[in-house]
Amino acid sequence: MGIGVHGRASGPSADQYRLPDLWCLHLYRYEGTLELDGNPLPIRPRYASIVPPNTKMVYRYLGRSEHSYCHFRLAPSRQNSPIRAMQDVGQRFAGLDSRLQDVALDVNAPPARRQAVVWDILWSLTSDPMKLSGRKVCHRTVERAMHLIDCGLAQPISVEELAASLGVSYGYISKLFRAETGESVVEYIRRRRADRAEHLLRYSTMSITSIAASVGVPDLQQFNRMIHRTLGCSPREVRTNPTSAVRS
Repeated sequence: MGIGVHGRASGPSADQYRLPDLWCLHLYRYEGTLELDGNPLPIRPRYASIVPPNTKMVYRYLGRSEHSYCHFRLAPSRQNSPIRAMQDVGQRFAGLDSRLQDVALDVNAPPARRQAVVWDILWSLTSDPMKLSGRKVCHRTVERAMHLIDCGLAQPISVEELAASLGVSYGYISKLFRAETGESVVEYIRRRRADRAEHLLRYSTMSITSIAASVGVPDLQQFNRMIHRTLGCSPREVRTNPTSAVRS
């Protein structure tokens, strides 16, 4: 993982490569084009791509082009998570890009921390918080609230502190959030924690203890209750037999 700088100071240029064994995660801060096995996809600032191994990639740059990246391996049983090759990350981009850069540039970062950051970014890119039971969230304040919640799931979150961060009252955000999403702020936080935990249990190799801490529920008994209430089985059952989990 690191920061890549490509292209020329002026004028177009291109690079092409193929990584037989590695997935590619890129967070872009430039405009250009990425061709995947001959299929062109536009690159824009705040876009992200996830490319499977052994895919021919042709990057076409318009000028100096900078992005954050991570190349990684997945165990065969963990490679079936749904992905979109290219997507607009929107307001989530700055937080994801900052986290990837921080851990990439920290030479003392332990492997477990690097792994947790990568899995968290993958979860963010494969889980769209704006899609809630077919409801379209339009209010800017609710979008900002969702963004703050998703970025802070590893830490304690209170509705009072969330409201203060948004510059609104507890009553206002509570009423607005339910009107826009059909659920309370607390219900949303619980669901997003369960979503992240399920993703990590199914697709990552992180320990259950690490997963519990990464979703803000370090008490294992409480974490087990949350997973059982949401999926109808224990965290270990989700991991050993992912197809057995059924959401309640």
